[in-house]
Amino acid sequence: MKSLELFIKDISWKFQVKTDKDYEQLHGSNCNATTSSTGGYVHFKESKFSMKLVLHEMFHVYSKSCCTESMNDLDAYNMEELGAEIIEHHCEQLLENSKFVYNKLKPKQKKSRRTSK
Repeated sequence: MKSLELFIKDISWKFQVKTDKDYEQLHGSNCNATTSSTGGYVHFKESKFSMKLVLHEMFHVYSKSCCTESMNDLDAYNMEELGAEIIEHHCEQLLENSKFVYNKLKPKQKKSRRTSK
């Protein structure tokens, strides 16, 4: 299991890629990643790990790091406005952090061996 700690808006988050078996034991089989603000972690299912999935979960991390847990009754308009403001104010950092997490946690490429003819 690979893991990485990163601070987002001064809040510690631990990103982990778990084997499919370990992931499903913790979170079930009907999702590919889980973000928990109470635990301060993001878990990814190994077989589904991708840059798009990291970016998706990073958006959840930024939302939760903006203290949205205390907002119980956001209507559709305010939820959309929150998303727009996160993009407006944090887009570059969100993308940069997503790339960093993905590159640190992605599986190592096996070097292909060339054979001579």
